[in-house]
Amino acid sequence: MPNKLSGTIKEIVTLVPRTVRLLNRTTGELIDSVDSVDGNFEFTRLATNDQVQLVCLDDAAGTTYNDLIYRVAPVVYIKEYTLTIDYNDIDDDLIDFPITIPINDSVGTNGLDLSSLVSTNSWLNISVEAPSVADPDIYEPCSIEVEFWDSVNKKGLLHAKIPKISSTEDTIVKLITGEENSNIGVTGSAIAQTVWDENFAAVYTMAQDPSGGAGCILDSTSNANHGTPNGSMTSGDLVDGLTGKAIEFDGNDDYILLDSNLILPTECTVDIIHNQPASSAEGLEMIFEQRSTSTTGGRFLSIKPNAVGIYNTGLNYDTGGSFTPLSVIRSSGKCDIYLDGDYVGEYTSLNDAMPNRPATIAIRTKDTGSVTTTDCFDGAIECLRISNTMRSVAWVKATNDSLRNQLFTIE
Repeated sequence: MPNKLSGTIKEIVTLVPRTVRLLNRTTGELIDSVDSVDGNFEFTRLATNDQVQLVCLDDAAGTTYNDLIYRVAPVVYIKEYTLTIDYNDIDDDLIDFPITIPINDSVGTNGLDLSSLVSTNSWLNISVEAPSVADPDIYEPCSIEVEFWDSVNKKGLLHAKIPKISSTEDTIVKLITGEENSNIGVTGSAIAQTVWDENFAAVYTMAQDPSGGAGCILDSTSNANHGTPNGSMTSGDLVDGLTGKAIEFDGNDDYILLDSNLILPTECTVDIIHNQPASSAEGLEMIFEQRSTSTTGGRFLSIKPNAVGIYNTGLNYDTGGSFTPLSVIRSSGKCDIYLDGDYVGEYTSLNDAMPNRPATIAIRTKDTGSVTTTDCFDGAIECLRISNTMRSVAWVKATNDSLRNQLFTIE
């Protein structure tokens, strides 16, 4: 993969001209040599970091110096990775699509090991570039959200907004490391919020410690529809999911109450990942629900561990007990359901009375507006995305592939 080595040479604080040589660390073989007239140098090379060493040599008089006298600082290793999204996997063009990029030991469909990129705050030096919609030959920086970054276990998760993913030709995205980037930020930061356009009503990565109190479950969008954990949730309930983090609910009293400003419109899309098999679903436990209390049984949308519909009826599905993306596209009085990108079917008995109760995660709301802990979900939820529009089937399928780390190859 192409990468660069660049830096400056100073004598105390003054830039000085030197000849800079790049050597193979193992064999001592000269890889390249440049004259740094103004104290700045850059090598474009194909070797990896541990195969080379940098030596500052030869001033104008031919005297050799070492790094005890002449400091090379800062030395920046720039690496560029190529992410290829196969157009055969994209049913229609996707605009402003957020792709998920794991940074761990198995990235993309070919499982490239990028775990060495994860160190303390190293995400500050990661950027993503993608073709411009106006001119595909011009690459532009993409905004990035850092969902989590674990320097101890060498893994992290990014979300980047790609201007366009084509259905007629491969989309090539660049992942670049080694240069500080102002277009990346942690969940809740202003730059991270721009990953999610105005069609997203709320995005919950479920990557925050649920013992953090009111509003600690962050909405990644600028809408700030944060969630508040209830029950006996602890730091230990933050667990690993499919590619990111997840929150585990005990089935007794754990649930999340979402901000009251979040109101699902008649036409909307809900994407969620959970791991409870249909065989263990009990009673009226809910994964996600929003409802109206103006009519008896006024479920606007209810997602159970084994069915999507209203109350105790709906269209059945089964995750099999593994973290599996589920997508629900809602329209007037009905919804279409996709599991792992595959079509499950249509449910046609939804109640269209507009919601007047806060949406909930992992619990059912009664007709009175109250909740009961006997209806709590027993399992783990990795993410919840709510769009205030009916997403296309192409969007839903690509979302499922992206969340499963199956959208691109990388080299």
